[in-house]
Formats: sequence, structure tokens, C-alpha cells
Amino acid sequence: MAGSFGGTVKLTGESEYTKALKIITSNLTVMASEMKVVSSQFDKNDKSVQAITSRNNVLNKEIEEGNKKISTYKTALEDFNKQQDKNAVAMMDMMLNLEKENKKLEELKNNTSSTSEEIKAQEKVVNNLSTELAKAESQYEENKITINKYQKELNLAQAEVNNLTTELSNNQKELEDNRSSYQKMND
Repeated sequence: MAGSFGGTVKLTGESEYTKALKIITSNLTVMASEMKVVSSQFDKNDKSVQAITSRNNVLNKEIEEGNKKISTYKTALEDFNKQQDKNAVAMMDMMLNLEKENKKLEELKNNTSSTSEEIKAQEKVVNNLSTELAKAESQYEENKITINKYQKELNLAQAEVNNLTTELSNNQKELEDNRSSYQKMND
């Protein structure tokens, strides 16, 4: 048990999620630069149909990519939380096993027929389990930090998409107002 536990505590799949998120973030950076190009083509207060449509096109792409980012964070968090729940159970089993092995050691020490080799062998088992448990607990805490980081990033991504959606909605309203004004002028 002592040798088999260490690998089960680390979150698996983190590198794949990180890679996917880097690609999405890179795409969002490109889209932000596209928005700068659009902004440079039109005055910030330009409410023309062309200016608003150009901004909306970029905003739609940013929202789509932002939703991919949110989805990736949610999937990662679901996966990590399931793994962490399993890790908690495995650590509890390990603690119980350590307690059992400690009792065996005490029994050996209190038993007059136990040899020093038996006691040393049991001390080694207890020490190995203690070391593995300490490593597992440390990794478990690191995993919690990673999970919290992903949750924070999910919240920030959601806030960004909410802001972009609000901006898009405001632009749509402006576009409709422009169309209405245009139609009134032609009537």
C-alpha cells in the first residue's frame, strides 16, 4: 500500500487542461488585438452601423472563445473535484492502515517473544507509511490550491463573458436605434 499510494494523489489531466486553456487564451489575445484594429478604424464614439457591426463581430468571437474557456474550466474542476474526493478516501484508508500498523508495532514491542528484527521490520513499515501519508497530505493540499486557482479563473472568465455579453447587448440596442432612426428619416 505504501508504495502504491503516491501516484494517486496528484491531479491527472492538469497538463491537458492547461494546454487547452493556453490555446484559448492565445485565441482571446488575437481577438483582443482584432478589437484594437476595429477601434483604430472607427472613433470610439462612432455609432455608425459599420462601426457597431465590426465591434459586434469581434465581440461574438470573443464570447464564443470565452465560453470555451468557461467550459474547459468547468470540466477541469469537475474532474479535479472527483479525483480529490477519491484522494480523500484513499488518504483515510492510508491513515487507518497506519494506525493498524502502529498497533502491530506496539504489540510487537510489548510481546516478549518478538525479535528485534521483527520490531525493526515493523518500524520500517510504519515509517514508510508515515512518509507516504505525509507526501499524500502535502500533495492533497497542493491539489486544493490548484482547484482554487481553477475556480478563480473560471469566475474571472465568466465575468469577462458577462461583460462582453453586456457590451454586445448595448451595441445591438444602439444598432436597432440607428436602424429606427434611419427608417424614420426615409419615411
